[in-house]
Amino acid sequence: MSLTTLNHIACHKPVTIKRIENASCSARLTELGFLPGTTTTVIRKSPFGSTLYVKLNTSHIALRKKEAAQVIIQEN
Repeated sequence: MSLTTLNHIACHKPVTIKRIENASCSARLTELGFLPGTTTTVIRKSPFGSTLYVKLNTSHIALRKKEAAQVIIQEN
């Protein structure tokens, strides 16, 4: 299966996190629970796509598009 970024995934499609691309975003995203092997789902996107609302484990998290672009994922 091919890898892509979280900001390119359709809503309600479960994906597995493979890695965080940018070291400057990595610490914050890791603290939020974005760890390799974790399954996540984009719940919805803002009208202009600048914010993604993601379900990660039992939490709902809002991410900026540029942050979501650093999360490398694989479709399940």
